[in-house]
Amino acid sequence: MNAALDEAPPLGADHDQATPILSARELHKTYQVRGDDGRRETLVAVDGVSLELAPGGSLGIVGESGSGKSTTARLLLGLERADSGTITVVGQDWTRPARSTTDRRQRAKTAQMVFQDPYQSLDRRQTVRQCLVEAIRVHSPKNDKGAIGTRVRQLMSQVRLGEELLDVRPRALSGGQRQRVAIARALAADPELLVLDEAVSALDVTTRVEILTLLDTIRRETGVALLMITHDLTVIRRLCDQVVVMREGRIEERGTATQILDDPQAEYTRLLLDSIPREGWKPRRRRLGRTHSLYTVTRSTTIPQ
Repeated sequence: MNAALDEAPPLGADHDQATPILSARELHKTYQVRGDDGRRETLVAVDGVSLELAPGGSLGIVGESGSGKSTTARLLLGLERADSGTITVVGQDWTRPARSTTDRRQRAKTAQMVFQDPYQSLDRRQTVRQCLVEAIRVHSPKNDKGAIGTRVRQLMSQVRLGEELLDVRPRALSGGQRQRVAIARALAADPELLVLDEAVSALDVTTRVEILTLLDTIRRETGVALLMITHDLTVIRRLCDQVVVMREGRIEERGTATQILDDPQAEYTRLLLDSIPREGWKPRRRRLGRTHSLYTVTRSTTIPQ
């Protein structure tokens, strides 16, 4: 099924690499849980992660469930606080979560997130128009009714949706249309960064290609940078310039999409590639020297600071 994505070449573009829009250094994140024996254990979810994203660029963070990729995204957006490390977004220190409503709104104008299931992230009681008007008013409260109406039409055009859908509610839309509405809502803030957490994994393969093509077109038209969180390496080939492969909270390998997909150096990356169904596909047996677990577990009573 994923072969169709491999056939679509990336729509790459050249970007100024001088000053990253996003920079993270040595991020660490742990959680305290109770083990089967009742003792407290420390789950190491993110372990020394460093990465950068260029303005207008696209970076994919890839890994299986439990690899730490989504936790890393939450840390980058300030939805959770790292135990240690630093985060810089558009030159500002985002290491700590925003403390005030003003700070949260300012960050939301800089970075927006698009989630996996748009039906859950959209308000089912709102029409598409109401959803977009609400988002515009939050980020541009001084806009009058006429300016808001113009912006709504611009957003619909940007995500390739007809204006006849403006008074439709989410339940009457297809999965692809809902995700386009979710993307339009995120774009209402005019962000410099879009974070996409498994944003196409729930879509069929044809719709997936359409949404990925749309995202790359939006990137080239607006200059917004894209951070894609995914378990699917074929998505990376279509959308991303740079790739980070995560396993057990650590970065296993990094490089350009071409390097990672065509000439992977890490055994784990090769295993991920070999797991993609394709013509003549046969699964490889894992022969790893160490125990393969979702997280590194160590006995502890406190979270390292």
